[in-house]
Amino acid sequence: MPRINYSSLLQLPEEKRHFLGFYPDVLLYLDDEKDYEAETLRLARATYLYTDGFNVRPTSIFRFAFETFKGWFGFSNHCQLEKIQLGLQKYAYYGYVHGFSNYQIELLPFHPVSESFLTHLRSPRNNETTKLLQNSLMGFYVSHVQPFINIEGEPPLSFENYSFGKTWANLAYWSEIPKLDPQNDALISETVQQLKNHPGRYAFLKNSKYAFAVANRCLEEVKSSKQASRVSNFLKKIFHLSRNAKDAVEQALHFAPDIRMQDKTFFILFYLEKKEFDAAFGLIEQLEDITEAVNFLITHFSKTQLLFYLKKNSPLAIALSRQYLTEETEELDTIRFASQLNSNLEKEFTAQIFFLLVAEERYKEAYQLYINAEKGSPFFIADLKKLANYFQTQSMAKEKEAKAFKKQKNWGQVSTIAREGIEFIKMALLLDGERDQKPLAVQRCLYAEALIERDSSHTIENCTISDIVKSLNLLKKCHFKNSSEQKTYLSILAKGLMRQIDYQIYNLLPTIFEANYELKTFTEKNYVAISNVTQKLKELINLIKDTNDEKLKLILGKACFLLGDTIKFFGLPENSHPYFEAAMKAVPKNPFYILRCSEIAQSDKERSKLQDKGVPLLKDLNYTVHDYDHWDTQHWWKDKIPEATPIADIHNLGLEQNSRWSFNCS
Repeated sequence: MPRINYSSLLQLPEEKRHFLGFYPDVLLYLDDEKDYEAETLRLARATYLYTDGFNVRPTSIFRFAFETFKGWFGFSNHCQLEKIQLGLQKYAYYGYVHGFSNYQIELLPFHPVSESFLTHLRSPRNNETTKLLQNSLMGFYVSHVQPFINIEGEPPLSFENYSFGKTWANLAYWSEIPKLDPQNDALISETVQQLKNHPGRYAFLKNSKYAFAVANRCLEEVKSSKQASRVSNFLKKIFHLSRNAKDAVEQALHFAPDIRMQDKTFFILFYLEKKEFDAAFGLIEQLEDITEAVNFLITHFSKTQLLFYLKKNSPLAIALSRQYLTEETEELDTIRFASQLNSNLEKEFTAQIFFLLVAEERYKEAYQLYINAEKGSPFFIADLKKLANYFQTQSMAKEKEAKAFKKQKNWGQVSTIAREGIEFIKMALLLDGERDQKPLAVQRCLYAEALIERDSSHTIENCTISDIVKSLNLLKKCHFKNSSEQKTYLSILAKGLMRQIDYQIYNLLPTIFEANYELKTFTEKNYVAISNVTQKLKELINLIKDTNDEKLKLILGKACFLLGDTIKFFGLPENSHPYFEAAMKAVPKNPFYILRCSEIAQSDKERSKLQDKGVPLLKDLNYTVHDYDHWDTQHWWKDKIPEATPIADIHNLGLEQNSRWSFNCS
């Protein structure tokens, strides 16, 4: 059965115990939460219960029969349903004020508690709910139990002459009242006064209405002791509280810890005086005036403490960070501290956060901040230059690495690394637009060359034309003043253009049937593509026509020959002879160019002279005139017959000839 305080029970007048135990405000239970849950479960399972008012316990059917029999003859029935229900409600109220679970009370099958009482039990504990439960207990006692209680010489209880807890006041046992959570203001005031100088500790409910009354009395005594000060001055002089006054504040907190919320500023200063920073901060972050909160933090907390207590990006942390920063702030430690409180300072203090990121070598984050910043956002020039220097250094390292792979002709690695180098130097130039553009041009050339060389290692039918177009677009953005660099640039550009033209011609080739029987129709159908080829060839020729470089002359000769050959084959309205002659002039030892010029010679003498020069050169390459004739017949066909001639490429004569055709119009 529930444990009760027998020492308190024995203090009651013996002659009154038989009825006082049934009073709604006489609760002498001592159970803790574990005991309470066990007892409510035991009571819920019991078929028969017995009560003497002070306690409720399971009983046997024989005791139940005996008590019922007594009741029939006018004696007290301790198993009477109404008395049992009152006892259960009192026990449930005890659990309620102590915060225990009451779910077992709802499961009583044999002695059900009213639904209205259960509804109040389920509600959050507050003064309003407590008052409703107390009224319910009193009402149930007056209506259902009091008529069966023999209380000779005592006036019956009623709402008019009785408040919950008054039983103990009438008996002058004041220390029993606080544990009941009384709600009557007059009774509370009288109890506070009576227990003011109580010699020992007594039980009470923290943060109850009574506890707040005691706490407020303590604080009023402290504040009234500062009669010469206004309230505001008093708060500022909190550090001058006497020892007795501090003890009074501690007592107030002992009774009602939540009283801190009624005067946060007072208790913040109190805790700060005691160096109890945890408690002080807990109240500071709940201040409605965030400016006041920030002032407390700046005045009384170190930066280390602030980083410990403040949650990053909380409203208070954000407000505090703005107190430390201005648009002119350049102290790195201050900026770093503010950024540890607020991770969203970029928009408001862009220059400061950029400065911090650069100083901490968080270069990628700094660059991202720069490109995401609103137009016109301020930055410190020195930081922009420092970040630009970093990216340019990275670009130079990539350039060096790419050139090392270039020596190995590892064009795949060159393209990957050079592309990274381009991105780095573009970042540097975006940050500092006054920098020399030459490093960007160098990196672009390196990347374009890698794309062209890698693609040129494949046959023309496997050309990745998108890479060639990309490389040409990059090259057209480059400009060099140095003659050596310009020469290298022209060589790469010319090779890229030639690769593009080879691919265009490859896709333009007619079949044998189309070449022999439908060439006119084919030409009309593909006139735009043919014109594009001639246009590109003329562009290439104009680019390198004045070159003295032997490698570029080879490309110039090929371009001139292809232009003349295209005009001749498709019967375009332009004289092809000058282009064949220009090809022979650019590469005077190419037998194919010489023999083609012999075919268009104006005199037999000139023709014979050119043939005498070209045929020996042809034989030096292990080709015969017969081979040349077969090549000339089919070099514009898409469906060539490789076995007809060993000649595969008439332009790159320095390369080993292969039976596979590198591109079909050669």
